[in-house]
Amino acid sequence: MKSIKKITGLTQEEMSSYLRINRSQWSMYVCGKRTLPIEATKKLSNLLKYLQKNEAKDNLTELYSKNQQLIQDEVVKKINDLEIISLYINRKINDLKNNLEILNSTINTLEYLKSETKREELLITVLEKRIIKMKTIYSLKNLNDLEMKKKNIELELEYMRDVKKGL
Repeated sequence: MKSIKKITGLTQEEMSSYLRINRSQWSMYVCGKRTLPIEATKKLSNLLKYLQKNEAKDNLTELYSKNQQLIQDEVVKKINDLEIISLYINRKINDLKNNLEILNSTINTLEYLKSETKREELLITVLEKRIIKMKTIYSLKNLNDLEMKKKNIELELEYMRDVKKGL
């Protein structure tokens, strides 16, 4: 249990002056050898009730402050996560664009090979099969989907950064 001095912050001299009793009376009360006069008991009771209410307010303020810190930590974590996802999506978009360029180049090469008088039939067949496979993997629809994800992540990042500024 906290001492009355820790609760009030008053020395024995200050407390006895506040309660309008002798310092020795206060000292004996603290040791449990004496009771306080009724008026001093009332004043002490009122003081302790007030301090108890204030302590509850301080506890709420501290709890609110800790809660704000937790929220801010969560927002920062969410921003970091979104930035990582954004980097990943950008890399996927770049990879897909590169592969679409390769696909386009492969199609152009195939067209050239087909136009030759002396055709390389085996190579043409291999390229046709690869192009079919590449078209299923590297489509403009996939690129569009990734671009949409990128936009959504950017919007969410912007929102979270605004939230962070408001904290």
